[in-house]
Amino acid sequence: MKVSRIIAGTIRTLLYIVLAIFLLAAGLVGVLYSPWSQELVRKAIVAKASSLPGGEFSLDAFSLRFPLKVQLRGLAVVAHGDTVIGAESLDADVALLPLLVGRARLDGATARRVRYQQGSPDSVMYMTLQADSVGLAPASVSLGDMDISLSDGTIAGARVAIYLKPDTSAPTPPAPPTRMSISLDNLALKDFEYTMRLMPSIDTLTAYIPADSMASAALWTIQIDSIAFEDSRALYTTAGVKPLPGLDFGYIEVGQLDLTLKDFYNRATTLRLPLQFSGRERSGVDLSAEGELDIDSVGLSFKNFVLRTPEGTKADFHGHLGMGDMVNNPDIPLGITLDGAFSPSDLSKMFPAFSPYLAGIPTASDILLGLKAEGTSGKIDIDRFELKLNKCLTLKADGSVDNIMNPAAMGGDISLSGNIINVNTLKNKLLDPATAKSLAIPPMTLAGRVQMKAGAAQGRLSARTKGGQIKLDGRWNSRRESYAATVN
Repeated sequence: MKVSRIIAGTIRTLLYIVLAIFLLAAGLVGVLYSPWSQELVRKAIVAKASSLPGGEFSLDAFSLRFPLKVQLRGLAVVAHGDTVIGAESLDADVALLPLLVGRARLDGATARRVRYQQGSPDSVMYMTLQADSVGLAPASVSLGDMDISLSDGTIAGARVAIYLKPDTSAPTPPAPPTRMSISLDNLALKDFEYTMRLMPSIDTLTAYIPADSMASAALWTIQIDSIAFEDSRALYTTAGVKPLPGLDFGYIEVGQLDLTLKDFYNRATTLRLPLQFSGRERSGVDLSAEGELDIDSVGLSFKNFVLRTPEGTKADFHGHLGMGDMVNNPDIPLGITLDGAFSPSDLSKMFPAFSPYLAGIPTASDILLGLKAEGTSGKIDIDRFELKLNKCLTLKADGSVDNIMNPAAMGGDISLSGNIINVNTLKNKLLDPATAKSLAIPPMTLAGRVQMKAGAAQGRLSARTKGGQIKLDGRWNSRRESYAATVN
């Protein structure tokens, strides 16, 4: 009897312990899922997050349903003053067991009226996103190494805008890398609009997707088979630049523009534009050209371009041009390689100051030009310059020019060389018959030098016969408007 009472008492005690544990667990669950305790949790979260340096946090409502269904209302996060994350509502179904092994798994999550901002309008990069809804199902995050895996995602009613500007600040050491990896199996886009500005090269580039999907998390890519514009206008310049008369490479404007793009490609900040166009440049030159224009965050490049005009000009050229204000920033890279024949009438429109000297030259085949120059807006080296005029005069030059886009501050040092073979054809076109007949010019070699400083130029050019006799010795100074010449 005593043994049976001991057994019964033991069983009764164990039942009380089990009941007590159950009542405690039920009480804890009841407290955990009760509205008043969840309100205390919300206030504690807001207070803790808002106390962190450089951040602001607000949350209007927090709700937790069994087992781990989370509902947030009125979520807003501001980090470091220029990064904003917000949502009108967020519903997430969190799996409980994976948390025990350090992995957060969402069986499903939906955010509505989502907004995201990185940077500010005056930042080098400014990005904004607004979306009606963003959904994930399922998704998981390894809390140890931030390995994020997304199976299916949906973005609906989204407007994404990225604004990029040249970075003129001094370089700083890179921040230590943060370990993170993101994999995405499928992303569906509905009513999605993407806008990018890459000033000063691209004012606005917009793409709209009614409905489509992406099979991976690759960088955003836009490809267009062909697109054409008629009777348009194009302008390449920097804000505030006032164009010089004639052709100004810092202010290129083409009207009556017919433009065709083929195999257009845009990925992040990189654009490839194989193009053909015809139009009238601001200087008055009617032209057509074809080639490839590449633009990225550093600048633009011209590749395999061929330029033609109705007056007979034909030139092959390639080069590159950096971004920014070439007048005030001396470090912008630029370069060009060019070979071609140029119509005198086209050159008169491009460079009005030389029009009196070009008037007597009949055709483009009489003016051949080769040029290779490389450097920056502050100093450009002329590696090759060769001008052949009317098959009777050859002039070569090499040296450097400083501040080429700022005439008031232009400087440089250029050496000249060349030869005169036979000027009879040219003098008969430029002079009246009596003067041309009385003037005899033998074959000669040319040598000279041009020096520029603070926008003023002075130079010297001499011509010698085969026997070494000086036939011409000329000097000039543009600032004093003085010229001197000796002719034997």
